Amino acid sequence: MGEADAKIITEKLNSPIAQKLVEIQNKSEGTITEVFIMDNKGLNVAQSAITSDYWQGDEDKWQKTYLMGPNTYHISDVEEDESTQMFQSQVSHSITDPSTGKVIGAITIGINVEEL
Repeated sequence: MGEADAKIITEKLNSPIAQKLVEIQNKSEGTITEVFIMDNKGLNVAQSAITSDYWQGDEDKWQKTYLMGPNTYHISDVEEDESTQMFQSQVSHSITDPSTGKVIGAITIGINVEEL
């Protein structure tokens, strides 16, 4: 990993919103494996833990939420997640600007199905 990559990772993990995501994950006592927010391009803008990549724009978690409009959600099949090394399902939802109604991103929450 290069110095530029390390800087990007640090920014995504240490922002105030990322700290809130970490708090949410920690309060779940193992049920939530990861939480990350993507922008209108599918790039991670905040996350609770390191993800396997930072561009989600080619994946269902972004395409089936952000591209589909407001109040859209997607639930993935259960599979072993590369970044968390756990069997999980990801629940994703589009994020809408309340003042305009425009979709501005999406959020994904990884759920450890072994904890359910």
